[in-house]
Amino acid sequence: MKNEITVRPYKSTNFKILKEFMEKLQDYLAGIDPVKSILKSNKEYGEVYTKDLLRQIKENNGIIYFAHYKNKPAGCIAGSYKKPTKIEKLSNIEGTKGTILDLYVEPEYRNKKIGRILILKLEEYFKKNGCELSEVGVFYPNTNAHAFYKKGGYDERMYYMIKKL
Repeated sequence: MKNEITVRPYKSTNFKILKEFMEKLQDYLAGIDPVKSILKSNKEYGEVYTKDLLRQIKENNGIIYFAHYKNKPAGCIAGSYKKPTKIEKLSNIEGTKGTILDLYVEPEYRNKKIGRILILKLEEYFKKNGCELSEVGVFYPNTNAHAFYKKGGYDERMYYMIKKL
């Protein structure tokens, strides 16, 4: 199965599929949001979000990888890293930290190790660039993502809480 999966860096010709993946991810998160504060993607969302993601990638030493399953786009991962600030150096023993910004795998390609292959590829990029840690924010109701990252060796570190007023 592994030889059926190829991973390639993002190219500008991938913009449309990246935009579609980000819209699908947003719609999925909106669907599992118990507070109903996340909106489903609209006509503008994908374009605006994807352009902002590409800006973040450019400004913060980032990269996007696409996974193809039997030559069909199956998923993507985006990540970036920044050198620690002075206050981070004074308050943490950790050095440069890579951040997983987005990970999406099409539903029909899940459970084929695509997400894991994308994570390993991004972690390889982080290590090559001197990162000592990799972090990811996971939407609390996304229990599948929690289990996926824990299985990959990620530990819970902090909870961000919200209250509807």
